[in-house]
Amino acid sequence: MSTNGLWTDEQRAFVLDHFNEVSLSFDGAEAVQNRQRPRADGGATYAAVRATLRALDERRLPYGLRMTVTDGFVEDLAEGVEQLCRETTCPTFQIEPAFGHGRAERDGFTLHEIERFSPPCSRPTTSRGHTGATSTTPARAPGR
Repeated sequence: MSTNGLWTDEQRAFVLDHFNEVSLSFDGAEAVQNRQRPRADGGATYAAVRATLRALDERRLPYGLRMTVTDGFVEDLAEGVEQLCRETTCPTFQIEPAFGHGRAERDGFTLHEIERFSPPCSRPTTSRGHTGATSTTPARAPGR
C-alpha cells in the first residue's frame, strides 16, 4: 500500500490489521514535511504522519519511506534521514529529486541543481538496529 500516512484512528487500525507492508511518503524534518506535503486545507501533517510511523513501529509492520528532495530543502536531507533512522525502525528510504512538472513545478519545489542531490544521499545510515544505505533514483528527469 502506498500512502501519505494521514489516517484516522479507524483507518490506522484497519491498515495495521489487514496490510502486510506499507510505502509511506514522508519528507523528514517537520518544516520540510509541512511545506512539501500539507493537508488539503494547507494545515500541517508532520505530527499526524509521525503518529502513523510510531504505530507502524509498535506493530512491527514492515514499511519504507519515500522522500522527495527540492531546492529549498536539499541541505536538510541528510539530517532528516539521520533523524528518521534514530527515531524509527524503517530500514528503507527511497529518495528522489522533485522534477519540474505538476505540483512541484507549480509550487516551486523542483530540484534544479541535481548535483546537490547526490552527496547527502550516498552515506550509509543506521536505523535503530538496521544498517543500510539510502537509495536514490537516476540523477536526471525522465525523458531528458
